[in-house]
Amino acid sequence: LNYGVKPGNTAFKAIGCKELYEFFNDQLSFNESVEKIKQYSRNYAKRQITWFKRISEINWLNYSDTLKLQETKTKIFKKLENIYF
Repeated sequence: LNYGVKPGNTAFKAIGCKELYEFFNDQLSFNESVEKIKQYSRNYAKRQITWFKRISEINWLNYSDTLKLQETKTKIFKKLENIYF
């Protein structure tokens, strides 16, 4: 706001901007702002997952947190080789 960004600007469409603006203008409590940001983030993630599921060209990689980085890189490069070479 100090740099001239106004609530109508495109930047305010980003998750969290409007909610923090409302908090700083005493329209929401801090906890209400945080809860709205969390909810909107979950909603956005769900829309992304739905969108990705409709695309047939995506090659999903299943991995767990225990999988080492090098193993993950190897799997990614193998998938890319199968697609492009």
